[in-house]
Amino acid sequence: MGRSVPHRVEPAGIDQAAGVPDEDVGLRETIEAQARNRTRRRWRTVRVGQAALVLAVLAGWTFAAARWIDPLFISTPRAVLDELVTLIASGQLGRHLGITLAEVLTGYLAGGVAGLGLAFVISQTPTFGLLIEPFVLACYAVPRVALAPLIIMWFGIGFLPKIVLAGTLVFFLVFMNSLTGFRNVSPELVGVARVMGASRCHVLTKIVLWSAMPYLLATLRLSLPSAVIGAIIGEFISANRGLGYLISAMSSQFNTAGVFAGIISLMVVVATLDLVAAAIERRLLRWRPRPALGREAM
Repeated sequence: MGRSVPHRVEPAGIDQAAGVPDEDVGLRETIEAQARNRTRRRWRTVRVGQAALVLAVLAGWTFAAARWIDPLFISTPRAVLDELVTLIASGQLGRHLGITLAEVLTGYLAGGVAGLGLAFVISQTPTFGLLIEPFVLACYAVPRVALAPLIIMWFGIGFLPKIVLAGTLVFFLVFMNSLTGFRNVSPELVGVARVMGASRCHVLTKIVLWSAMPYLLATLRLSLPSAVIGAIIGEFISANRGLGYLISAMSSQFNTAGVFAGIISLMVVVATLDLVAAAIERRLLRWRPRPALGREAM
């Protein structure tokens, strides 16, 4: 008869799957729960503070319009709200907003793709980068606002010049930051991958792209307001539709409430686009450790 093998008896209070004492597991869960509770309390404090700040601004605005400044110049929150409701009910706001959004998103995509593509090419071909980068930087130094009248002259007053203005503002911002991201990829990590037999395609898609991803997503998010600025500048200079045109028309009529209604609509558009970009950023960068307090911790 063969010898029987005695069963191994695990000490009490040990997590057999991980080899960690139950007390340590419980302590870790308690610490994590406390950290989550602190984060929630901070966010509640931040939200309450933001709401209080908005109420304080509205109260100060109302008081100033009634006591210190002629409402013709700053209007009142109630008049702005009434004008905003009127614009929405008449369909004007939706029509002009749709045009501006189309210009912003088209210019944003065109400028973002062009800036990202050029940054990637320069980062992978140093000789070409040395050749063209000084010219790109020289063009970056030229204020795009100064080019706006020339772009209007070239492309007319239609849809295209607003796309070009929005795209150029986005292009240089995306190019500069994306190039920094590609150049900050760890050469040691690339070397290890090549030693292990990774192809050039795998190195680019698995290491270079993902290492630069935080830079890319951050700059794509920051360039959204630039796209809005470019489109609005074009509509201010020469247009017959869009939010920029609506604000300009209200200003020429001394309709201060209408001007503020258009500006608030722009703020809502930018905030909404930023929330969408933030959600995409959190989704693609979910592998990163989250800060204790910040937008990514939500």
